[in-house]
Amino acid sequence: MAKTKSKKMQEIDILTLDYQLAELPSSQHRAGLAGLVLVLRWLERQPEFKQQVEAGAVCTLTRLDNKGATFKLNQAGLKALFDEIYAASTEEQERTQLFKNKQIWLDAGVFGSPYTNESAISKDHLMYTRSFAPEYVPYYLAGVKLSV
Repeated sequence: MAKTKSKKMQEIDILTLDYQLAELPSSQHRAGLAGLVLVLRWLERQPEFKQQVEAGAVCTLTRLDNKGATFKLNQAGLKALFDEIYAASTEEQERTQLFKNKQIWLDAGVFGSPYTNESAISKDHLMYTRSFAPEYVPYYLAGVKLSV
């Protein structure tokens, strides 16, 4: 019987992500990178995030120039970033006067994409299956729509 050597995988404490704008395949990817930079800059000003950094979270923007950006993350920092990106909040607005002579519709749920005729619900597809053409665009939107 052959002997097997077991190699332990090295744990990565801090992950460095280096994005070069010239290597990103599309303008949507570049826009996503810009959004990530904005979220990180906003997150650095939040008191809750500062407490997490003091506790050991690493989620920093180490380089930002006209060629790209570099980020340093650890598991706690990545969790803080994702918690902020996917957090939902409720906002209420008070109006002193409602719309006069207007018909208001409030729709909530899953909507079709404005880019394609695809849908998240297979029975709503024209040919029942998805095509390859809209592969990199959203094929459904979820949320609330107010029509006045």
